[in-house]
Amino acid sequence: MLGYLGMLNNPSLSKEERQDYIQRCESEINRINATIRELLDFSRPAGEKPCPVALSGIISETIHMLRVQPGMKDIVFSCDFTTGDDTVTAPPDRLRQVFVNLIINAADALSFLPAEKKKTIAVTTRTVTSDTGDKP
Repeated sequence: MLGYLGMLNNPSLSKEERQDYIQRCESEINRINATIRELLDFSRPAGEKPCPVALSGIISETIHMLRVQPGMKDIVFSCDFTTGDDTVTAPPDRLRQVFVNLIINAADALSFLPAEKKKTIAVTTRTVTSDTGDKP
């Protein structure tokens, strides 16, 4: 963004180039704003009560939020949410925090791989039943 703003000071730019740089700056500001909003939403105090929540949705939101972070740029996320029903009863923000921690820990572990190695974090949801047939 700073580069585009610096280039706007060039008096020889055409009107089209100026408009292009302004649009690029707007796009980056919107991206930064969305990231800040997600972080603020995420950091709210956890006074939530447990409620039904789909794990695949919480995981997807968390990955979307973290994907733009510098430490995640070389990581490919592979998600398999083919389980029929991945709904659990829990406070959503606490689940997000759990998944943020897991993903950050996985990314930290992958950081030790050589640069040429493909870095993938695979996430799969599964439904497990107990001997009584009830979902845990």
